This record gives sequence, structure tokens and C-alpha cells, in this order.
Amino acid sequence: MTKPMNPLLKAENRAILIHRCMARIDDIQSKVIEEANKQITNLTEFENDARQKFESSRKKKEIM
Repeated sequence: MTKPMNPLLKAENRAILIHRCMARIDDIQSKVIEEANKQITNLTEFENDARQKFESSRKKKEIM
């Protein structure tokens, strides 16, 4: 006995399947963009902090 075909794979239901897949891709893409934005923000904050510490250290050495 063979397993019956998933109803969404039938020709008349492919539009529904494609729509669901595209919606899922959009959800995943949104999550990836959100996570990338967080990582870029963290990196920018780290870079700014490192730059401020470097400038502060350099100014202290110039004073001495």
C-alpha cells in the first residue's frame, strides 16, 4: 500500500502551498534581518566604546 499524496501537492492546491511557503520565508527573513540588526548594533557600540577608550588613553599619554 502506498502512502496517499499530501493534498497540498495536488495541482489545484499548489497556490496554497506556495503562499504558505512564501509566508514562512518572509517570517524567517524578518527574523534574520532583526538578528543581523542586533549584531550590527552590538558591533557598532563595541567599536564606539573601543574608540573612546583609545582616544582617552591617547589623551592621557599626551598630558603626561
